[in-house]
Amino acid sequence: MNLYTYLKQLALLLLTCIALGSCNKSWLEPEPLSFYTPGNAYIDAAGMRAALVACARNARIEYYGDNPPILTEMLFSEISVEGTTDKSGPAQDLNLLITPDAAAQYNDADHARLQFYWREAYRGIRYANTVITRIDDAKYQSEAERNAVLGSAYFHRALRYYRLTHQFGDVPANVRTKGAEA
Repeated sequence: MNLYTYLKQLALLLLTCIALGSCNKSWLEPEPLSFYTPGNAYIDAAGMRAALVACARNARIEYYGDNPPILTEMLFSEISVEGTTDKSGPAQDLNLLITPDAAAQYNDADHARLQFYWREAYRGIRYANTVITRIDDAKYQSEAERNAVLGSAYFHRALRYYRLTHQFGDVPANVRTKGAEA
């Protein structure tokens, strides 16, 4: 038997095995490794704290990274002055760059981060509201643990509204009612 015939028979055998093994319909049924739903995620203090970690993350990224968003806020206040002269920057044509259209187009590390505050504040409010509305659905080791989680959620929500009102003036309240979906 020559090498060509041997490879041809081997390829035919492999195709037959693949065809027979892939015909089973149950093999195509998805089997999720876990189910992430609010009903099974927010069942204890650890699940509630996980939602609050997202709030802390949003608060932290304001100050860290490439051209952190706090620099934009500083440039639009009396704290600092734009010193870059060799490239166009966020504070060189304020009337153009702080309009909603321009803010959406230039919301990156090289330009002003105007939309960051609006978007991230309401994300933090959403995460905090999720904890607040589901606070009684979870089990806690003590009343003090429950109150600590609830206090953290109230703090994060209040911090976001405080920042929004100082940056934009009157802002819409995004308050959830009991039983609202996360």
